[in-house]
Amino acid sequence: MNFDIGEQEELHPPPEELHLFSEMRLHKNDIPSKIVINFKRENTYLAFVSFHTLRWINRSAYITFYVEPGCRGQGIGKKCLKTAIDFVFRTLNLRRLSAEVYSYNKVSANLLKDLGFVCEGRLRSAKFHNEKYYDILVFGLLKKDWKGGGGDERKQNSHRGR
Repeated sequence: MNFDIGEQEELHPPPEELHLFSEMRLHKNDIPSKIVINFKRENTYLAFVSFHTLRWINRSAYITFYVEPGCRGQGIGKKCLKTAIDFVFRTLNLRRLSAEVYSYNKVSANLLKDLGFVCEGRLRSAKFHNEKYYDILVFGLLKKDWKGGGGDERKQNSHRGR
């Protein structure tokens, strides 16, 4: 058997089998699969929160975030994440966010936990760094569990069922 190496599949499953694959095969590339929210003070960028691998039918995305080193430890990351998560849950109507954190990145893991993310799994020895393999922790947050990162749950629940 011979093979070709390329950037796309040359065999196309019939429509009746598309339910076996990611929804990414169902729509054209003109629907955004990534949204980035850049945070700045005056003309200086402080942080970004990125939502990638957006799945519009499943209403889910992966979240990535970064805070400039000089801005860390001041609560800026938590504030940016709260703002961005509120936006995608309330405005874009996503229902699930996922995040992957390297096991050695305790600060990011704790920040996600503080915001209500739950550690749902572990990808063992999946990250190679400094000549050593580390686990990747997989976190998830559902819209129904989002309380605005410590907001008033009663206020949010009052809108349900309307």
